Amino acid sequence: MQLYSIGDTAQKSRTTIETLRHYDRIGLLKPACVAAGSGYRYYSNRELLTLLIIQYCKRHGASLKEISALLSQEDPTVFLSFFRESEKNIDEEIAFLQEEKNCFRALRREYELQMQLFSHPEEPSYSLSETPRRKTSAFWKRKSASGPPIPARWF
Repeated sequence: MQLYSIGDTAQKSRTTIETLRHYDRIGLLKPACVAAGSGYRYYSNRELLTLLIIQYCKRHGASLKEISALLSQEDPTVFLSFFRESEKNIDEEIAFLQEEKNCFRALRREYELQMQLFSHPEEPSYSLSETPRRKTSAFWKRKSASGPPIPARWF
């Protein structure tokens, strides 16, 4: 049986030594063996697998108490059921996120289309028109259908 020091175990599982010590203190993850003279903790591949399960459960919102209850189950079918249910939940989340991505993509495309229309409008042509002789002010008037006439003082 391959044994790993607490440091090696922490490194392999991307966790901290203090986390492993905490799990040992609360009885969540006991080392495979503890050296009598030094008190050093050693972990086997079985504990590494258990640690991966703990980390997975934590990432998905389970409390340490809930994880402890799951790990204390003697029946291996409980774990298989847990894994199948987790896989099903992940598949549902992937489907939801794919739908969200598709909606977001459609929204982005619509926005890009609108930006393209506004950034390259047809060049408006302007003409000078006069008001009746009693007032002599000139207005710039768009010949395109978009927008009302714009007074010259606004430019």
